[in-house]
Amino acid sequence: MDMKNPMEFPEGSKDPQEDQLKEIVSFSKSNNISSEELFIAYKLAMGLSFGELDLKQPPRETVFALAKMMGEHLQNGLAVNRIAGLIDTKRLYEAAVEIYSVMVEGMQITEEEKKLLKSIVAEKKSGVITVVDDQTGEKLITITVTKGSPPDGYERNALAGNLIQYLQEYKDRKVGITFVAD
Repeated sequence: MDMKNPMEFPEGSKDPQEDQLKEIVSFSKSNNISSEELFIAYKLAMGLSFGELDLKQPPRETVFALAKMMGEHLQNGLAVNRIAGLIDTKRLYEAAVEIYSVMVEGMQITEEEKKLLKSIVAEKKSGVITVVDDQTGEKLITITVTKGSPPDGYERNALAGNLIQYLQEYKDRKVGITFVAD
């Protein structure tokens, strides 16, 4: 299972807008820019003044630098909706653990299985998740969860986001869940 941040782009992109977005993402990641700060930078890049933003405190200098970068990219052809999509993706990424938890709570599985699925994300476990049809016992999917490449493994948000993609198909079915840890 790929544990990469969903905001990363493939190397050597041929689309200049993807290269511009990649630069924005790289800057945002290296400066720990939140989705809210990304949105503020976007508003500044679109021409709103700091005073028009109605903020409780001024943004960090890096947010202003990001706004400048965004403004330059917009002038060089970056479509506004590409930045808006980036902001939405970042918001979803930041909320992935909460969204995953809500999805798991709504699944037609036992309370023990719900705790198990939540613990995989909470404790960043690696191993194999198996989903079976509750009535027939037929194996529906096997999901291998591996440790990520950083020294501390993958991020919970990336893991939750990936598991949402795999498990959402089974959220309204009666299924059984097993997990074998590495």
